[in-house]
Amino acid sequence: MRNRETVIQIELCRYVSLKYPKELYTSDLGGVRLSKKQAIQASRMRKRKGHPDWTLYKKVGRACGLMIEIKKEGTVIFNKDGSMRADPHLREQAEYMRLLRKQGWICCFAVGLDEAMKTVDNYLSGVLS
Repeated sequence: MRNRETVIQIELCRYVSLKYPKELYTSDLGGVRLSKKQAIQASRMRKRKGHPDWTLYKKVGRACGLMIEIKKEGTVIFNKDGSMRADPHLREQAEYMRLLRKQGWICCFAVGLDEAMKTVDNYLSGVLS
């Protein structure tokens, strides 16, 4: 069965390819099943865990690009009071994005395909830069 986040990434890539055909982007292979040996190799090639799923290589305003951590529909990232859930994986991803922001990237979570597409549209129109 396909990981829902993987399906969202594939659909986001399709959307951007059709709507913004000249833009350069990449999608992480996090949801792809790897053999044990491949998984070990992939782990050794990463500086740290938490790198966002999807990257758009386009300077807009002062931002050098956009990175999105994609979550499946229904994922709760923040508590009602605005604080981040106590989930260690979410906190690890948020910390990685904080470090990327210090380097000039726009980074955010997107829950579901619609939010991910809206994030890309907003970024490319200058709303998020």
